[in-house]
Amino acid sequence: MTHHKAWLFFNILILIILTACSGQKKTQVTSMKILVGTYTQGKSEGIYRLDFNPATGALSNEGLAVKTQQPSFLIVSKDQSRVYAVCETEAFRGQDGGGASAFQWKAGRDELSLMNDQSTRGAHPCYLSLSENGRFLSVANYTGGNFAVFELDKEGQLKDTPQVRQHQGSGPNAQRQEGPHAHCSTWRPDNRYLYVVDLGIDQVVAYSFDPTNGALGEGETALKVEGGNGPRLLVFHPNQKLAFLVNELSSSVLSLSYKESTPGLSVIQEKSTLPGDFQGENSCAHIQLRPDGRFLYVSNRGHDSIAAFSVSPDGKLALVDIEPTQGKTPRFFTITPDGQYLLAANQHSDSVVVFKIDKESGQLEPTGVQAEVYSPVCLQFVN
Repeated sequence: MTHHKAWLFFNILILIILTACSGQKKTQVTSMKILVGTYTQGKSEGIYRLDFNPATGALSNEGLAVKTQQPSFLIVSKDQSRVYAVCETEAFRGQDGGGASAFQWKAGRDELSLMNDQSTRGAHPCYLSLSENGRFLSVANYTGGNFAVFELDKEGQLKDTPQVRQHQGSGPNAQRQEGPHAHCSTWRPDNRYLYVVDLGIDQVVAYSFDPTNGALGEGETALKVEGGNGPRLLVFHPNQKLAFLVNELSSSVLSLSYKESTPGLSVIQEKSTLPGDFQGENSCAHIQLRPDGRFLYVSNRGHDSIAAFSVSPDGKLALVDIEPTQGKTPRFFTITPDGQYLLAANQHSDSVVVFKIDKESGQLEPTGVQAEVYSPVCLQFVN
C-alpha cells in the first residue's frame, strides 16, 4: 500500500469511528430525576427521589432525598438549584398555620438540605407557585382560607414578612364548603395577576401584581362557578390566551379565555371527567396540559382514572380517553418535558405508574412499569 493510500484509508477509518460515536452520543438518553412529595403520617419520611429513563420507560425509587414533615406539594426553581415544599399542617414551629421550606441540593444532587422555612400564616398549605422572575413564592392555605406571598432573598430563602390575604364566604356543600378554602394560587403567564382558586366559595379571585416589588392589589372575582362545583386548580395554555379549571366536587373541567387588559375569565365550555354511566363517588384532583398544549389531562379519585381531552385552537375540549391509573386515588400526575410519558401518583396504593402518551391521539397506554413510594401526592421533574 502506498503512503497516499495508507493515509487515505486511515482518515476514512477515523471518520467512520467518529460518525459511529457521534450517532451513539445522539441516541444516548440521560435518566431523569423526579422528586416525590408525600404525606408522612404513615410510612413515608419526607421527599423521595425517583430515577426515570425516558428511553426505556424504566422507573426506580432511589430513596429519601430529605426527611421533612407533610411535604404534600413541591416546586422547583427555574435554575433547578432550589426546591420548595409545603408542610401541610395546622401548626408549624409553635405558630398557627402550616409551613413552607426552601431546600438546596447537596453535592452530587442526590440529597436536599434545608435552607430555611417560614410559617405560611394559614393552616394546611397545599399549593406553591413561583413568579416569572423567580423572586416571589405564593402559598395557598386550604383550611386557613387564605394565601401568602413571600419575597425570596438572593440565595432563594423565604423572607419572614409575607403578604397575606384572607378570603371570606362559604358554599352550598355544608361538609366541604363551610368556609373559604384556597386550593391554588398561580400567576398568569404575563405576571400581571395572581389568581387564587377557592374551593370553599366557588370562585377564582384575581389580584393585580407588580413584579418589581411584589405588591398585590385588592382581590376581585375573575370567575364565579356554579355553586357546589368546588374549583381546585387552574392552569394556563402555553401559547394561547386560554386557561383550564378543574372542579373537584362536580368532577368537571372548564375551558376559559381571557384578555390581557382585564383579570376576568370567560367560560368557553364545561366537560365531565367521568364516563356517563359512572354512579360512584368521585372527586377530581390534578390537571395538566401536555407541553405542546394539544391535550389536557385530569385525574379522578374514586373512579381512579385520568381523563384526556384534545384542545382545539379556540379552547374547545373533546374527550379522547379515560384510562384507569392501576392504583387508588391518583392525587397527582406529571408529564415528561418531551410530552411522551405521564406518571400517575396513586396516593392510597403507594405507587407511581408510568403511561406512554400517544403523540397524535393523546391517549394513554399502560407500560406495565411502576415504582413503590409511600403516600405519593406530588411529582416534580428536576435536572
